[in-house]
Amino acid sequence: MPGIGRELFRSTGLGGKTALAANLAIDALTASSAPQRLLRFADRIFFAAEVDPYGLEPYVTDGSESGTRPLGDLYPGKEGSNAFPRAALGRRGVFTADTPDHGIEPWVTDGTLEGTRLLGDLIPGPMGSLSSGYVRLGQQAIFAARSGDLLTPSSSRPTKLRRAPRHCST
Repeated sequence: MPGIGRELFRSTGLGGKTALAANLAIDALTASSAPQRLLRFADRIFFAAEVDPYGLEPYVTDGSESGTRPLGDLYPGKEGSNAFPRAALGRRGVFTADTPDHGIEPWVTDGTLEGTRLLGDLIPGPMGSLSSGYVRLGQQAIFAARSGDLLTPSSSRPTKLRRAPRHCST
């Protein structure tokens, strides 16, 4: 499509059934929101997109223009939070984001602005835990944090974190 940068498209996989799902760029003729890191959870797709003047922030879509929306400006200004979808846990998506107050920490969303929140400030303050390596295990996400300890979000209470047991040698 002339004049459209890298944006979200949808397709049935059949010829002639591919179309633009959402154009998030403010200047729709020349700009691109460069959607990336797409992750399916529940009946939605969670992704990161770079839209002026917000930078790289989290978004959600149901595949339609009207069903595509931001999940917050977590790092105000052009910097962006560098949101990175990590794991799908039922009707929730877990992602990392970098914010001025918390650094890079895990966040959780149910796909709504109101339901998007910090999962845990594992290392309080702006340094952040630099959590990574997220793997879904049942209804939990297992991941490593900068402290080197494995942490898991509780499957019944997504805002409660608990330390995984340490390995014991015999």
